[in-house]
Amino acid sequence: MLRLSSLKQSLKTRSFSSAAAGGLKNNVKVVGLESQKPYELGSVSVVLNMGSRFEKPDQAGVAHYLKAFGFRNSKEKTGFRKVREAELQGAMLTSELTRENVIYTVECFKQDIPYFFEMINEMTTKTLFNSWEFEQVNSTVLLESSIAASNPLTVLSEQLHHAIYRTGLGNSLYASPSNSINSSEIVKNYLASRFTAENVAILGSGISTEQLSALVSSSDLSALPKGSSEAPAKSKFHAGSEIHTGSISEFSHYALAFEAPDAATARLLAEFLGSSSGHIKYSSGISPLSKVASEFPGSSVSSFTNSYSDSSIVGILVSSPSAQLRSVLDATVKQVRALADSQISPESFGRAVSCARMYYLNNIAESASGTRAALASTAFSSPCTFSQQLDSASLPTLQAAVKSTFSSKPAAASVGNSMLTPYLDTIL
Repeated sequence: MLRLSSLKQSLKTRSFSSAAAGGLKNNVKVVGLESQKPYELGSVSVVLNMGSRFEKPDQAGVAHYLKAFGFRNSKEKTGFRKVREAELQGAMLTSELTRENVIYTVECFKQDIPYFFEMINEMTTKTLFNSWEFEQVNSTVLLESSIAASNPLTVLSEQLHHAIYRTGLGNSLYASPSNSINSSEIVKNYLASRFTAENVAILGSGISTEQLSALVSSSDLSALPKGSSEAPAKSKFHAGSEIHTGSISEFSHYALAFEAPDAATARLLAEFLGSSSGHIKYSSGISPLSKVASEFPGSSVSSFTNSYSDSSIVGILVSSPSAQLRSVLDATVKQVRALADSQISPESFGRAVSCARMYYLNNIAESASGTRAALASTAFSSPCTFSQQLDSASLPTLQAAVKSTFSSKPAAASVGNSMLTPYLDTIL
């Protein structure tokens, strides 16, 4: 595993290169994070810029199905063979879906990366999408959707995104039971509609960018056609929107979200407020939100962020017994509005920067998925990285961000007792 200092430097200076195709440069993006440790685990991922935000009205849920078709039967290898080969070599196969990307990953010993790159290359370019496989894929998709629907925090996140963005980033990650995806051909056509070099990135850990580029250059991925797909509409933050979902529960969850200028600023604002990742064991800390939480035993108040290629949000999550939800929200909003008009001390600024940097580096260093997320988030957007944005932060810029962000009107979503859930206009 890379040390935090070296990982920070790697991500800060790492840029995507393009693999050669037929003597020309195509736009498949390639990046690797190399390590000198001989027995370290490595990974290779194919990132397809085909997440749920790109679905059209008649395709709702298709990205979820595309994720579920990962590592199934392809032209040269059956799904059983892929799984069996991975088991024999101690590798792990995973498929992930975000609002912007579908990510197929193989985690393995780094000396096995070339072997498994061939598997993932063949799977990505030659999946058969057999009609008889659709029933099993459909069962998997509906099971995952059912599990998500039973988790109030997942429902809250889905509803909040829908309230904020409506379409695009507001599209659900999960296919509904009543979706219109009724054949594998629809999934195949969705992949084909965006399967160009500009919408593909190859990520690797335990391998250098140069070595990974050489593998890509001799693969089918290097022959992908150039050409950009239809660009999605720019994301728009709909301030004042709210969605409230009723449930029979004595506990309620309420989220307020504000528009942030970029990912680093969103994280700084979150750490300034007080994040859910406590920095002091057995203590809620000394942040503004922790002071609110300490006034209401049995409730939690914390910040969160979500960042995408063209939008970032910083939010506050309140989880509380339904009977005292309004009181907790009133205190939270009062605290946040007061912060918008107050002066930030150098100590508070330093704490926010240090916590934001540690959150970012620690989450990447501790998990392979964190590394993939950090790299994938910049694959199809601005080359300016989180670290670069964080390094340019200053007390005056944070002060201005606090004032402009927390004096603006938020969006909201909730899951809980609807009769005890306040609307935005009653708490602002």
